[in-house]
Amino acid sequence: MKVAIINTPAKGTEVHGAGCADVKKSEKRNKDEAWVIDVDSKLELSHTYWNDQIGDQVSPDSAEGWATAEAWLGEFNFLPCCGDLADGVSPFGTTEVPDLPVADDKVISVWVGWRVADAAIAQGGTLGAKLEARKPNAVLDRTVKLTKAESEALAAVATQLENEVLGSKGAGPVAYSCRTLRDRLAAAWA
Repeated sequence: MKVAIINTPAKGTEVHGAGCADVKKSEKRNKDEAWVIDVDSKLELSHTYWNDQIGDQVSPDSAEGWATAEAWLGEFNFLPCCGDLADGVSPFGTTEVPDLPVADDKVISVWVGWRVADAAIAQGGTLGAKLEARKPNAVLDRTVKLTKAESEALAAVATQLENEVLGSKGAGPVAYSCRTLRDRLAAAWA
């Protein structure tokens, strides 16, 4: 099914049927052109839309990549005009979302994308050393256990990186990855 995806400040990421009259209204109101793609399911749409951000965490075409796409389905506002769009199933079946921080009484385990990890390593200190000591996976990401203080320091690194890239070409995926990391850290310690 062809769908039109448009980012709106008020309603988030709207998904319309490609022929829906509301697409033109939304484009005009938000001064943003819709992205029209042909997908078989909501899950395929999420996987395609978030591919770069998923790649910051895991291989997009892995079971974990598809699980991440499924976890991020909630970021979309699927409107009635795309009602025939199936939910979809991962080619790997059901898989747990990888490396989400889980709080225990002293530390959390969290996945850190390579851009944030490199920024923390460049700053040095114990957090940089801890990240540098972790062997990166195939796409240079790292999973580490962090204390509350280290989590706060990593959140500050993510904020600094986000501020540095905002306004530059391709900043969207990096900025989103930084915000997602900060949200996951905050949720783990809440």
